[in-house]
This record gives sequence, C-alpha cells and structure tokens, in this order.
Amino acid sequence: PSTIDAVDRAVTARTLRLSVEAAAAAAAADGDPAAGSADEALAAAPAAEEEALASLSDARTHVERCFADYLDDYKERAVASSFTEPVRFYFDTVGDTFGRDHVAVHGVNWFLAMLHAALGVQAPFLVDYEDRHVLGIADVWAAFSDEAWRIFSHPDHFGKQFGGIPALRERRSELLVAVVPSGQLPRGHRTLAPKTLGNLAVHPDSPAAVRATLARYADRFASFFAPEVFARRCFEALWSEMRPEHAGFRMAASALYNAYRVEAGAAEEDLIDHLYRDEYYTDLDAARAQDFLAWLGFLKASPQFTAATLRRLSAAEVITAAARGSLVRRALTESFLNVRPRPGPR
Repeated sequence: PSTIDAVDRAVTARTLRLSVEAAAAAAAADGDPAAGSADEALAAAPAAEEEALASLSDARTHVERCFADYLDDYKERAVASSFTEPVRFYFDTVGDTFGRDHVAVHGVNWFLAMLHAALGVQAPFLVDYEDRHVLGIADVWAAFSDEAWRIFSHPDHFGKQFGGIPALRERRSELLVAVVPSGQLPRGHRTLAPKTLGNLAVHPDSPAAVRATLARYADRFASFFAPEVFARRCFEALWSEMRPEHAGFRMAASALYNAYRVEAGAAEEDLIDHLYRDEYYTDLDAARAQDFLAWLGFLKASPQFTAATLRRLSAAEVITAAARGSLVRRALTESFLNVRPRPGPR
C-alpha cells in the first residue's frame, strides 16, 4: 500500500502540474500581464498539491466503497436470475413446495460452490460447502426451454422473484419441457455436499457431459457481467445515488475525472458530458463508461482503450500507471518489456 500511495502521489502531482501549465498557457495566450510560468504558479501555491492529493485520495476511497456495495448487490441479483429463481419457479411449477422453499437455504450452496470453483466468484453471503441437506436443487435448465432463460435474463426482470414476472405465470406450462429429479445437478448426478460439485466442475477427469452442463450454468451467470451490460447498469445506478450507500458518488467520480482526462485524453470538461451522448443525459455511451470504470480498476479495459492509452503514455508513465494498478498492467508486459531482436547485418 505504501508503494501504491507513493506512486499515486506522483501521478496526481503530474496531473496537477499539467493543469497549472495549461492554465498558465491559456492566461498568457489571452495577454494577461499577470500571467506567469507554471513553476511560478506552483511555487505561489505550495499547499495546492497537497490539497489535491488528499482530495483525490478521498475520492478514490469513496468511489471504491460505493462500487463494492453495488457489486455485492449485483452479484446477489445475478445469482437470483441465473439459478435461485429459475429453480424456485421449477419446483413451484411441478407442485413441490418443499423443494421450492429450500432453494435459497440449501440448494443455492451447490450453485455458489460451483461458481467459486469454476469462475472464482466470491458470493456476498456465507456459503456452506459442507451442507449435507440435498434439498432445493435440480437441473433446471434441462427442465425449461431456452425461452424461459430469455425471460429470466431480460433486463426488466433482473434480480426479480419469479412471482413478479407475468410472462412466467402466463406461460408456465409451455416453458416446462421435462420433469427432472430433485437433488441432482446435473441430471443423473447426486453430490452429497456442495464442495463435491465444485470439484466435479473443474476436475479434468470429470465426464465431459457433466462439465458441459455445469458450464451452461456458469455462462448464464457470467452473461450478466458482460462489459457492455455491466458497465451501463453499474454507472447509471451509482450516478443516480438512489441508495444512501451511494451518496457522494457523483462528486467523487467527477473529481477523479480530472485525472482521467489527462491520462485518457478526454476532451469534455465534465464526466457527465463525456459519458452521455445527448443533452438530456439519457443516452449513455457504454463503451466510454466501461473505459472509465476500467481506469478506476473495476473492469477489464477494452483493447481499444488500452492501445490508445499506450500511445499517449511514455514508457516511464506506463510503468507508473502499472504500479498503481491501472489498466495497462498487461499491456506493459506485452508492449514495453517484450525485447525484440534487432535485425542482423545483411
């Protein structure tokens, strides 16, 4: 942390200097007789740098706190839409109310253990890897048609309980294509503890059909985290500050945007103008939102953004950004530390 803090201070100092230099140049261009050099401006305000450093540090801490809260809630909703609610809907459809009422208590442990093993996903709630109550679990995507998944994965239904989705109640009978045994996932395989299913999902000697079935569950959960999907939902939710935990996000993110403009070469003065295409702020540019969240360290950067950043930064600046945990860490290794042999004499 001390190393990262030191590099952060260097990056912020560079950003501040560039801002002061730009202001001094603009004043000189306007013919302001009081305009001085950037060095004079910095020397005249020695406390400005420390104040900016403290302000950006606080802003980063607050933005990270808001994002962590949002991510936990988002993962819960993704689990609900990809497993918990579909399985509850299945048991309710076949009249097994006992199984339906135990999905969120026991069945979800099997799903979360599989996600942890296959994708490394950490659930925002405690998972019982030793759960011996094989209840509330079934191979739901072998029971329902693909149309059922399209309904559950619709943006309007994200995280909702099945009882609040009219299309499911109205089309219950046509969506069910098979009755599957309770306690088996995949169908034909009964594991006595969630950790066993997790191991089954990743063990190289597991049957290919089993791994393929479990991969479908992992893929459907992961689909909610596609960059173009997640970036839009994440930024709009945080920017709205609808939850008390997200209060202050706008101010903190706007403060960080000043540093982002320097590193990313953004032209707009305000974050909101940079991310929205229209004057009413209803048409979000999801690609730009993804780039900003990636710069914050929350998402993987797009190849285009990484390439553009590398073109703007010198080798020394890339090393600084990489040490800070920025998006160019991988690109640094590939582009600047890759020694290519020089052509020999003819």
